[in-house]
Amino acid sequence: MGTVDYFYISLSLSVLVLAGCVLMLSLKIKEILENVRSVTEDAASVSTDILSIKDGLKTSIISLVQNLLEKAKKGGEKKS
Repeated sequence: MGTVDYFYISLSLSVLVLAGCVLMLSLKIKEILENVRSVTEDAASVSTDILSIKDGLKTSIISLVQNLLEKAKKGGEKKS
């Protein structure tokens, strides 16, 4: 075997190593993107929960104020 043969063998090994590195990199990117998707789904769920709590609080406060105003109106009529 001559030097050219050693060159081709080392070149083919380096291409295999490069292909392995690219494969590992793509697997890591896939894992990162799955984690990002999971986090965004969790954030969307939390956002939906917060919005429903906010709407419930609005409804409760409006009902409370309405009841207080009705009681004040009825109380005002009784005193007259």
